Amino acid sequence: MNYVPHNDTVNFIYIVETPKGRKKQETTSKAPESLKIEMVLQQGAILDLNKSISLTPEYPIINTDISKIKLFKKEDTIEYSQKFTLDKDSLSLRKYMLRHEWEETMNYRLFIGSGAFTDIYGLTNDTINIPFKTQSVDHYGRLVLTLTNANQNLIVQLMTEKDLVLRTDTTSGSGQVIFPWLEPGKYKLKVIFDANNNGKWDTGKYLASIQPEKVKFYKGEINVRANWDLELPWDLKSEEAPSK
Repeated sequence: MNYVPHNDTVNFIYIVETPKGRKKQETTSKAPESLKIEMVLQQGAILDLNKSISLTPEYPIINTDISKIKLFKKEDTIEYSQKFTLDKDSLSLRKYMLRHEWEETMNYRLFIGSGAFTDIYGLTNDTINIPFKTQSVDHYGRLVLTLTNANQNLIVQLMTEKDLVLRTDTTSGSGQVIFPWLEPGKYKLKVIFDANNNGKWDTGKYLASIQPEKVKFYKGEINVRANWDLELPWDLKSEEAPSK
């Protein structure tokens, strides 16, 4: 028997197994987080003349660098730096109010540089740059309310048609209460006869035989128009609590 040499090819498959419990190594790194700040004011918005700019960081702030916050007024193509105040809202742990005496129909720009706010977790904000404009004076209406036959402290509330309280003022008896800077539209009025002069409506105490404080709603139509003073007389005699 004669043996004849012969070449052949054998293919092997090599498999690498990942040990159990070991995670696959990530090839991309996650970008560091930044502090988010909620603002009602948006790019190109029109700001009411009687409003401040609210800034609400996502978490409580431990450090504020006000030097990194700039407010500019723009006339033609030139910007002028403006003075402002930044106050922490007394009713919120996170909200700040930026206040300025706005000029009507004026272009402004708010710049908040990176790192102006640092929160309790060490996160800082990214740069915020918002151009905006202010409203014109003749856009608003004004309500001039004249109260008569009242001889005790009153709380006067201006409300929407859905009973949302927009403004509150107080007066000690008859006189005028003025609500300026009102958006054109329909409103409602409510008066609370503040018998104990504590600045709020009291429900009374049944066991002490103390009745709830009286209230009254204005029954006529209140339609505020732009660039107009609406003068309303209101006689409260029929609903006033007896004087003591």
